[in-house]
Amino acid sequence: MRYQETINFYLANRYNGDLVDEFYYPLSKDFGLVINESFYFSFIEDINNGGFYFDQSLHFYSFTEKRDYRNISVVNETFKREFKELFNGLIAFAQDIFGNQFAFNTEKNCIILFDIETAEQKIVAGSFKDWLEVLKEDLDYYAGVSYATEWKKQNKLALDQRILPEKPFVIGGDYSLKNFDIGTFPYYITYNAQLALQIFNLKDGEKVELVIKKKH
Repeated sequence: MRYQETINFYLANRYNGDLVDEFYYPLSKDFGLVINESFYFSFIEDINNGGFYFDQSLHFYSFTEKRDYRNISVVNETFKREFKELFNGLIAFAQDIFGNQFAFNTEKNCIILFDIETAEQKIVAGSFKDWLEVLKEDLDYYAGVSYATEWKKQNKLALDQRILPEKPFVIGGDYSLKNFDIGTFPYYITYNAQLALQIFNLKDGEKVELVIKKKH
């Protein structure tokens, strides 16, 4: 797909309730020191500075002066604080409907999918441009479009929220509405980090009693 066709594809699928912030160049220059992907910065700017796509399932972080859930710096600061060393060398640039992160692995020079429940990393592509192609080939798998659509038929989903399973998927929770709830930024990050820090690097068959403190 040609570049302009790619841009048009995303703009045509942007969530119509989305917010648009002016592209903040000083912040992009800071990230440009560690992300060697000029194509990525051009793409984010050309789709109107990130935002929500495909029924809010896919969220690209923005380069904005506002320090909220859209700000790429705020999001990465939150992940590094909550996941600690499990997020070393990563820069998240987007998330799926469950808060799993798409990130630049600056040590391996690739794009990875960061499982928010387990902190496991899966290499998805060698570059951001290649990642866009992989994503487009299976949008529902990578972004969770059908889950977002199904949820929104019966429930509200604010821009700062992601679907959060009542019983974590990693311990057998169902991918179904009966197991879905919502978490608001940054709670869904904090909640999942508690889980990931307890189970990361567990050996097969090793038992652990999970302790998760929920906020009310």
